[in-house]
Amino acid sequence: MDLIKVQDELQALHTDIVCIGNGTVEQATPFLEEMKKHGYRGELYVDPSLNVYRAVHAPRSVWSTFKPSLSHFFGMMKARKQVNLKVTKAGDVLQQGALLVIGPGLSPSSTHYIHINRHSGEHANISDVLSAIRSIEPKQQNEPEQTVGTTNEIIA
Repeated sequence: MDLIKVQDELQALHTDIVCIGNGTVEQATPFLEEMKKHGYRGELYVDPSLNVYRAVHAPRSVWSTFKPSLSHFFGMMKARKQVNLKVTKAGDVLQQGALLVIGPGLSPSSTHYIHINRHSGEHANISDVLSAIRSIEPKQQNEPEQTVGTTNEIIA
């Protein structure tokens, strides 16, 4: 939800929010509808195969999801309260997420920030994310656009 709060700043920095969920289109549609009620203006893709999660080495385990610690429990409750989502968790509940700042371009040097969630309820520090975005040099006007094909479905 922190990204929703800074969407206007991200837009001023020519940065888009793209989320990738691990459920199906059918599972993601109510989630997207609820997120839009909270102001989300980004895109949502689905990757039920978890290939994207494996590519960034995001953990998937019972331990990372249900880690027995009070700080983890209170972090999950705080995140749930902040979002106040009316939809239930769908997709692979054991899969942790990540936040990446990528671009312009798609080469390995285009990745400026990576945060891998170690457990449920953990999120990237939004100040660190914004700092990474601000540090990116503006794209050269003569640089050709690059596109990537995907078999994942887009929900919008």
